Amino acid sequence: ENFNITKITGEIINLNNICFKPLEPDNNYCTIISLFQYHQNNITFILNESFYSSQYLECMQSPLTQQTKTFQRTCMAKYGGPIDPYMILGSFPINDSVPDYTKAQALIITITINNKRDSTQLENALLWEKYFLQYMKTYKSKWFNVKYRAERSIEDEIERESKSDIKTVVISYMIMFFYIAIALGRIRNLKNILIDMKVSLGIAGVILVALSVWASIGIFSYMRIPTTLIIFEVIPFLVLAVGVDNIFILTQSIQRDRRLINEDVESQIGRIVGRVGPAILYAGMSVLIDFLLQITIFISLITLDQKRTIQNRFDIFYCIKISNKNNHEHNRWKWFKKNSKNNNINSLETTTPITIEENKIDDDNTHEIDGFLYRIFKYNYAPFIMNDYIRPLVIFIFFTWLATSIALIPYVKIGLEQNITMAKDSYMIEYFSALKQYLAVGPPVYFIIKPGINYANITASNMICSSAGCSSQSIANQLGIASLYPAETRISQIGTTWLDDYYDWLRHRGSTPCCRLYENTREFCSTNSVSHKNCHVCTRSTTRENITQEEFQEYLPFFLKDNPNIKCAKGGHAAHGSSVNLYRNQSIETSLIMGYHSLLISSNDFIDAMQQAYSLTSNITNTLKNSGYDIEVFPYSIFYVFYEQYLTIWHDAFMNLAISATAIFIVTFILLGLDIISAFIITLTIAM
Repeated sequence: ENFNITKITGEIINLNNICFKPLEPDNNYCTIISLFQYHQNNITFILNESFYSSQYLECMQSPLTQQTKTFQRTCMAKYGGPIDPYMILGSFPINDSVPDYTKAQALIITITINNKRDSTQLENALLWEKYFLQYMKTYKSKWFNVKYRAERSIEDEIERESKSDIKTVVISYMIMFFYIAIALGRIRNLKNILIDMKVSLGIAGVILVALSVWASIGIFSYMRIPTTLIIFEVIPFLVLAVGVDNIFILTQSIQRDRRLINEDVESQIGRIVGRVGPAILYAGMSVLIDFLLQITIFISLITLDQKRTIQNRFDIFYCIKISNKNNHEHNRWKWFKKNSKNNNINSLETTTPITIEENKIDDDNTHEIDGFLYRIFKYNYAPFIMNDYIRPLVIFIFFTWLATSIALIPYVKIGLEQNITMAKDSYMIEYFSALKQYLAVGPPVYFIIKPGINYANITASNMICSSAGCSSQSIANQLGIASLYPAETRISQIGTTWLDDYYDWLRHRGSTPCCRLYENTREFCSTNSVSHKNCHVCTRSTTRENITQEEFQEYLPFFLKDNPNIKCAKGGHAAHGSSVNLYRNQSIETSLIMGYHSLLISSNDFIDAMQQAYSLTSNITNTLKNSGYDIEVFPYSIFYVFYEQYLTIWHDAFMNLAISATAIFIVTFILLGLDIISAFIITLTIAM
């Protein structure tokens, strides 16, 4: 269903406005990859033809067929491109490396949408996807089950999941609150628990942290710096302790960044700070505001709470008070007794300042010195753990645990499974499950060739192409060999290179050559033209070697705009129109070769596929450099941006641990009076 969306401005958005049209402006049909494109989406032909399945079988065997034997119809899609069967069918058996598409159990439909840099066009695409997802959520069929997604789906579902994490945020604040309430309080006995608890201070502390975070968010939201719910989960704890993290963030970001072409150092630093700056700004502003609140409001609250405690008033319920007499009668509730009684805190009246009198003993007030948690550790836990039998047992358990952990490190799998990041009721869970069960091929991968090579030079082009006469170590040949071992390289398919197709298109072969010019104007004369009079061939060369560099440069733009047809199937507009980036419509800056990864299911599959692609292009780059061509080839696929962090995660983890352990050792060594043994023990304990 091609639904229309009306924006507030009155603009109408539909699929035709945002889809990818490879043959535009000659062909304005959208790129929709499906089984029914073998009939050009002609529902009349499908319903009226009793043997229409023969068209499917013939097109599956040869997707580039321009005229089938049975019905004399083309296999090309309505938008002008071929349809590979492994892209539209799923879960089909493979016998002796030969797929049996007739037994496929799933149909796959792919709608290709332009991902424009222009913010308005991108907004239109996102808006259309939003309504598409709403429509699919309500779509039901009694004939088949539909699993779906859009490019914005993962981002939307993660955002929805983050909003559902509000419970986690509340729990984290409650834990912080209880910790403060218990840690600040010094509970004497059960009778006075409501007096000795610091619930009010706990609430106030949490509120101040929350206020500082909210204030920081408000300031930067006013400055239009975006935020997410993760700030509420993380920054409250960063507010309490922000150390040298910002230094590492900035320094390592600069070290790992690669300077752009013609970019000076100042511009590079500015770009990096702009990328990592928001996180530092949020944490820094929160800490600053929290500091101001603590030295003003929180000090006042501490004063009020201390007066409440002296007056024996309950926490929270401030109007309830127990007398000093009742308080003195409950010595039997004491849980512990202080051994050394050198100090006594004596309260005279509620308005009398607190004084400390030396050498006086008042057992009822010793709780002001030692709190409940302190006494638990001092009189119970410490004697137990320092027992002659317990100490060696603890050391044995910890070292055994350490050895076991080290032995299991090689079995630790990095990465995060996709379905874990989704809500339990997310439609993406079913989509991921369908991918595992039915998909036959992985995501597309592009191998980009950076500037630095003269494609018109036959010797240089031999290092790229894959046809007869090309180098066995060429880019296309190395990629082709890699695709023969999909289990190891994670590359399952490699498409034809634009360079091979261009040479075939350019050479003079057959009664109707692909490359022709009008005699008078020397403009391109397409084989799609009605009139072929006054057209002559571009070149008389029949081999690649005889094509001059001038001819190569002059006719390349014509090739990239020529639509394929039954007379000339090598027209490059459909397959290669976006594969070559021409500088001022003349010289080639960059180009690419497209392929497909093998089926990727788990997080480890995605990481390994990316590693194999980088390893493959690194070998290709080294081969080119050894041949005298200082150019770089690198891979790209849509999922790389999510998994690149895992390529160096082991190195980063061990490096950070080593730096942290070194810092701990140095600090403890200095603060403990240059005691190297104690510093080593503390560092080892933390490392364990």
